[in-house]
Amino acid sequence: MNDRKSNLREREVREERRLQIQTSYSNLLHAKKQLEGRFGFEINNTRSLR
Repeated sequence: MNDRKSNLREREVREERRLQIQTSYSNLLHAKKQLEGRFGFEINNTRSLR
């Protein structure tokens, strides 16, 4: 029983972390678009974001 509980908790933690990462990435992309719009150029350095 305890095993199942810790597995569930582990899954919850992983899912939470995944959502945080996804949100961070979305925020980065949004900021990037805002900067590009403000300065009128395209930031094309996608390798450093991966």
